[in-house]
Amino acid sequence: MRSKGIALKEGSDVSATDVLETNARMPSSAVPLRLLRFGDVRQRTGLSRSTIWRMERSGSFPSRVKVSVNVVAWREDEVSEWIASRVRRT
Repeated sequence: MRSKGIALKEGSDVSATDVLETNARMPSSAVPLRLLRFGDVRQRTGLSRSTIWRMERSGSFPSRVKVSVNVVAWREDEVSEWIASRVRRT
């Protein structure tokens, strides 16, 4: 299973089965679960690398998902909701 060029590998925290089960629970009109790599998150939020890590550690930004040994990503739906919550506050 691939999402935005990320291969979900055996032994990772997120398995292909997890993704399929999550997608199966979603209404058909919902956007399927996608994982965003750091560059995509930075581009969508406009935040720097340091700010994203700092906010994640403090709990004010969605937590990353460990995809494999050297790969982390963020759930697109959580990042989109975080952006929407910022827009609603202004």
